[in-house]
Amino acid sequence: MRIYIFWELFHDAGIPAMAMNYNDYVKVLGAANRDYDMTLVEHEEQHYRTNHAVVGFYLGSQWNLPKSMCNLILRHHDRTMFDERNDPEILMSLAALKMAENIVHTHKRFVASPDWPYMKATVLAVLELDDDDYQDIKEDAEDYLLHH
Repeated sequence: MRIYIFWELFHDAGIPAMAMNYNDYVKVLGAANRDYDMTLVEHEEQHYRTNHAVVGFYLGSQWNLPKSMCNLILRHHDRTMFDERNDPEILMSLAALKMAENIVHTHKRFVASPDWPYMKATVLAVLELDDDDYQDIKEDAEDYLLHH
Protein backbone atom coordinates (compact mmCIF):
# COMPACT_ATOMS: atom_id res chain seq x y z
CA MET A 1 0.00 0.00 0.00
CA ARG A 2 2.99 2.34 -0.06
CA ILE A 3 2.06 3.48 -3.57
CA TYR A 4 -1.46 4.33 -2.42
CA ILE A 5 -0.33 6.73 0.28
CA PHE A 6 1.82 8.76 -2.11
CA TRP A 7 -0.37 8.74 -5.18
CA GLU A 8 -3.46 9.68 -3.17
CA LEU A 9 -1.61 12.91 -2.45
CA PHE A 10 -0.80 13.51 -6.11
CA HIS A 11 -3.60 11.98 -8.20
CA ASP A 12 -5.41 15.32 -8.67
CA ALA A 13 -2.29 17.52 -8.78
CA GLY A 14 -3.25 18.57 -12.31
CA ILE A 15 -6.37 20.40 -11.04
CA PRO A 16 -4.56 23.34 -9.39
CA ALA A 17 -2.11 23.47 -12.30
CA MET A 18 -4.99 23.78 -14.76
CA ALA A 19 -6.67 26.40 -12.57
CA MET A 20 -3.47 28.44 -12.68
CA ASN A 21 -3.27 28.21 -16.49
CA TYR A 22 -6.92 28.58 -17.52
CA ASN A 23 -8.84 31.62 -16.31
CA ASP A 24 -12.20 29.89 -16.71
CA TYR A 25 -11.16 26.59 -15.10
CA VAL A 26 -13.11 27.22 -11.89
CA LYS A 27 -16.26 27.60 -14.00
CA VAL A 28 -15.58 24.30 -15.80
CA LEU A 29 -14.83 22.58 -12.48
CA GLY A 30 -18.09 23.91 -11.02
CA ALA A 31 -20.06 22.73 -14.05
CA ALA A 32 -18.49 19.27 -13.75
CA ASN A 33 -19.37 19.14 -10.05
CA ARG A 34 -23.02 19.79 -10.91
CA ASP A 35 -23.10 17.31 -13.81
CA TYR A 36 -23.84 13.77 -12.68
CA ASP A 37 -23.57 12.28 -16.16
CA MET A 38 -20.15 13.48 -17.31
CA THR A 39 -16.87 13.21 -15.46
CA LEU A 40 -14.55 16.13 -14.79
CA VAL A 41 -12.14 14.65 -17.34
CA GLU A 42 -14.84 14.75 -20.03
CA HIS A 43 -15.60 18.40 -19.22
CA GLU A 44 -11.91 19.27 -19.32
CA GLU A 45 -11.43 17.49 -22.65
CA GLN A 46 -14.35 19.44 -24.14
CA HIS A 47 -12.91 22.78 -23.08
CA TYR A 48 -9.14 22.32 -23.22
CA ARG A 49 -8.37 19.17 -25.23
CA THR A 50 -6.45 17.91 -22.20
CA ASN A 51 -7.36 17.00 -18.63
CA HIS A 52 -6.04 17.09 -15.08
CA ALA A 53 -4.87 13.46 -15.26
CA VAL A 54 -2.59 14.22 -18.23
CA VAL A 55 -1.29 17.40 -16.58
CA GLY A 56 -0.81 15.49 -13.31
CA PHE A 57 1.14 12.79 -15.14
CA TYR A 58 3.57 15.39 -16.50
CA LEU A 59 3.88 17.05 -13.09
CA GLY A 60 4.57 13.70 -11.43
CA SER A 61 7.18 12.92 -14.07
CA GLN A 62 8.86 16.30 -13.50
CA TRP A 63 8.84 15.65 -9.75
CA ASN A 64 10.55 12.30 -10.39
CA LEU A 65 7.72 10.28 -8.87
CA PRO A 66 7.94 6.54 -9.60
CA LYS A 67 6.75 5.60 -13.08
CA SER A 68 4.02 3.34 -11.66
CA MET A 69 2.63 6.27 -9.66
CA CYS A 70 2.73 8.57 -12.68
CA ASN A 71 0.79 5.98 -14.67
CA LEU A 72 -1.81 5.76 -11.90
CA ILE A 73 -2.15 9.54 -11.94
CA LEU A 74 -2.59 9.45 -15.70
CA ARG A 75 -5.16 6.67 -15.69
CA HIS A 76 -7.11 7.15 -12.47
CA HIS A 77 -10.29 7.87 -14.46
CA ASP A 78 -9.66 5.14 -17.05
CA ARG A 79 -12.39 2.54 -16.65
CA THR A 80 -10.38 -0.08 -18.57
CA MET A 81 -7.43 -0.11 -16.18
CA PHE A 82 -8.98 -2.86 -14.06
CA ASP A 83 -9.33 -5.05 -17.15
CA GLU A 84 -5.59 -5.11 -17.75
CA ARG A 85 -2.99 -7.24 -16.06
CA ASN A 86 -1.56 -4.92 -13.46
CA ASP A 87 0.42 -5.36 -10.30
CA PRO A 88 -1.95 -6.25 -7.43
CA GLU A 89 -0.65 -3.29 -5.40
CA ILE A 90 -1.54 -0.92 -8.23
CA LEU A 91 -5.02 -2.40 -8.57
CA MET A 92 -5.51 -2.22 -4.80
CA SER A 93 -4.41 1.42 -4.79
CA LEU A 94 -6.74 2.31 -7.65
CA ALA A 95 -9.64 0.43 -6.05
CA ALA A 96 -9.13 2.13 -2.68
CA LEU A 97 -9.01 5.53 -4.37
CA LYS A 98 -12.15 4.90 -6.45
CA MET A 99 -14.05 3.74 -3.38
CA ALA A 100 -12.92 6.77 -1.36
CA GLU A 101 -13.77 9.12 -4.24
CA ASN A 102 -17.26 7.67 -4.45
CA ILE A 103 -17.86 7.94 -0.71
CA VAL A 104 -16.81 11.61 -0.71
CA HIS A 105 -18.77 12.34 -3.91
CA THR A 106 -21.90 10.73 -2.44
CA HIS A 107 -21.46 12.61 0.83
CA LYS A 108 -21.09 15.98 -0.94
CA ARG A 109 -23.58 15.53 -3.80
CA PHE A 110 -25.96 12.78 -2.62
CA VAL A 111 -25.31 10.78 -5.78
CA ALA A 112 -22.63 8.29 -6.83
CA SER A 113 -19.60 9.56 -8.74
CA PRO A 114 -19.92 9.18 -12.52
CA ASP A 115 -17.28 6.39 -12.54
CA TRP A 116 -18.83 4.34 -9.74
CA PRO A 117 -21.54 2.40 -11.64
CA TYR A 118 -18.88 1.18 -14.08
CA MET A 119 -16.28 0.32 -11.45
CA LYS A 120 -18.19 -0.71 -8.33
CA ALA A 121 -18.22 -4.49 -8.86
CA THR A 122 -14.54 -4.60 -9.79
CA VAL A 123 -13.50 -2.26 -6.98
CA LEU A 124 -15.29 -4.38 -4.40
CA ALA A 125 -13.81 -7.57 -5.86
CA VAL A 126 -10.26 -6.18 -5.80
CA LEU A 127 -10.73 -5.03 -2.20
CA GLU A 128 -12.39 -8.36 -1.32
CA LEU A 129 -15.51 -6.61 -0.05
CA ASP A 130 -19.17 -7.36 -0.55
CA ASP A 131 -21.92 -4.75 -0.75
CA ASP A 132 -22.62 -4.98 3.00
CA ASP A 133 -18.93 -4.36 3.78
CA TYR A 134 -18.96 -1.35 1.46
CA GLN A 135 -22.08 0.05 3.09
CA ASP A 136 -20.49 -0.32 6.55
CA ILE A 137 -17.35 1.51 5.39
CA LYS A 138 -19.46 4.20 3.72
CA GLU A 139 -21.56 4.73 6.85
CA ASP A 140 -18.45 4.92 9.04
CA ALA A 141 -16.88 7.45 6.66
CA GLU A 142 -20.07 9.55 6.53
CA ASP A 143 -20.24 9.47 10.33
CA TYR A 144 -16.63 10.65 10.49
CA LEU A 145 -17.22 13.39 7.91
CA LEU A 146 -20.27 14.67 9.79
CA HIS A 147 -18.42 14.93 13.09
CA HIS A 148 -15.03 16.28 11.96
